[in-house]
Amino acid sequence: MSRVTIYDSKAPQIPANCVEYPKKGTLSFLRAAAPFLLATAFSLRAMARTIRPDANLTHKERAAARERTKRKIAALRRASRVLSSQEARALPSAKRGRTRAPSETEEDMSDSETEEDESAPATRPAPPAASGYAKGEHRRSPAAAAAEQEEEADGWADEARGIFRAHEGRRALVDGSARTCGQDGLVTIATALGIATSKEAVRAATLPSDGDTKVGTIKAFAESTLGIRMRSLKNHCVLGYSLWERPGGVEHNMLLLEEGSYYVELKLTMPKEPGTVTAKVDRHVVVYDASFRRVEGERYFCGVFKDNYGAAKLLEASDRAWLGKPHAPAARAVFRSIFPAAAKVEVDNAWLCDRV
Repeated sequence: MSRVTIYDSKAPQIPANCVEYPKKGTLSFLRAAAPFLLATAFSLRAMARTIRPDANLTHKERAAARERTKRKIAALRRASRVLSSQEARALPSAKRGRTRAPSETEEDMSDSETEEDESAPATRPAPPAASGYAKGEHRRSPAAAAAEQEEEADGWADEARGIFRAHEGRRALVDGSARTCGQDGLVTIATALGIATSKEAVRAATLPSDGDTKVGTIKAFAESTLGIRMRSLKNHCVLGYSLWERPGGVEHNMLLLEEGSYYVELKLTMPKEPGTVTAKVDRHVVVYDASFRRVEGERYFCGVFKDNYGAAKLLEASDRAWLGKPHAPAARAVFRSIFPAAAKVEVDNAWLCDRV
């Protein structure tokens, strides 16, 4: 005969191996859990120190650490391009972008360039300003560039237009004003792709009588007339990713591209003027030739920025350096040097250009 145990449904059922604790309030629970919570907090703090060692540094200590890192980068850059005095004098372009006098051979070659270059004075006047485009007065003069490069530790080199043409051909750069930067950039792209055209033809077909030139007009003319396809790098189908979504920012990732010609739209935020609420925003177009290569002594240039005014900007491998957060990539200094008077220089869009 089996034994049946009858339980009272009203009485709480407690297993035999358990101990019933008396009910406690919230305050008592927190007191009991306080050691565990403190231990967890200290563990999380130790993990934060491991992930980011400067988490407990003050603002002054972090600024000092950034300055030390900048000095280390500058020392590495200087060490990578140490040249003897004889080799430095033999370079066809001045060290650190300083302006130098061309040799007799370069003078002969530059004298045979376009009529526009022959009639140009020693100091070129600033190009006329236009609404919505970068003003010529915001650009850096050769004297100012040489003075600033004395103190900067940048890897790039600013090469005078005449010297750059002597190396790469007289059509390698297109002269223009702030209003024609879009058209001149397209002509520079066409020349790099081996397509014959002229700046007069492109300006006559795309430059409006008043106002700014829309990028859609340049894109349509390039494909229909010149046979150049322009594809925005914001489209993931072009590179398989977007430059704007990669670590380091669009400027850093653009300089990591090793080949191709790119039509780059810049957004320039000028400093606020007294009595104004918002800062003025200008736009400008430059060309980035990632396929450019040149060796001069112990210096190796890979990539160049071409503008319709001012020196060509030859890039080195150190311009692509980045130590990771919280340090800024070296590429940002390259873009800021295009318009030093601007408070901020951003890449608004970039177009990969190739033959249709």
